[in-house]
Amino acid sequence: MKSTKRKQGAMSMTVCSKFRKRLAGLIEHIAATKTRYVRCIKPNENKMPRVTDHMVTMRQLGSAGIVTAINISKIIFPNQLPHDIVWDRFKCLSRSCIDTHVDYKEKAALLLSELFKDNECFTKGQYTAPYVCGKTKVFFRSGALEKLELDRSSTRSVNADKLHNYAKTVVQRYRFRVMKRAVVKLQALWRFQKAWREYKERMKAT
Repeated sequence: MKSTKRKQGAMSMTVCSKFRKRLAGLIEHIAATKTRYVRCIKPNENKMPRVTDHMVTMRQLGSAGIVTAINISKIIFPNQLPHDIVWDRFKCLSRSCIDTHVDYKEKAALLLSELFKDNECFTKGQYTAPYVCGKTKVFFRSGALEKLELDRSSTRSVNADKLHNYAKTVVQRYRFRVMKRAVVKLQALWRFQKAWREYKERMKAT
């Protein structure tokens, strides 16, 4: 009786060790791969082709938690822009030389890392940037895009003032040169008339 129990215990330990080893191998294999989940959505209750019932699909998306995930994403990242728009719109704020031969994603990442260099938040033991670069878009946390737009507006306003001052300087210099030429002509005419009168007076005296 005791030998039978020992055999069963040894067999159970062997089975458990094999299962544990296989489970560890499976976990290691999963960790080394990229896991992707594919969720199928029925377009309609009757499973007919090329017919979409929006209420049915929305109900399935809501039950799967996708709508909730989208709402949470919108709360965390309320603003998003494509990489090319981020580069074209905010490259005027950069003070460094960024290689323009790389793709828009890398240019946008370099630009934003420069602009938000001092705006990272330290939360839960790690630094959190006010933006996240995705594959096709940049996702901004609350207030990040507004800060960029404010800086862009301020920079454009300063540049507009500089351009306006330069234009005023050019116009005033042109007017000054025109007035200077006119004054020189008037002075020359007055001196000529004065010299002519003096010449006439000397001729009469002689």
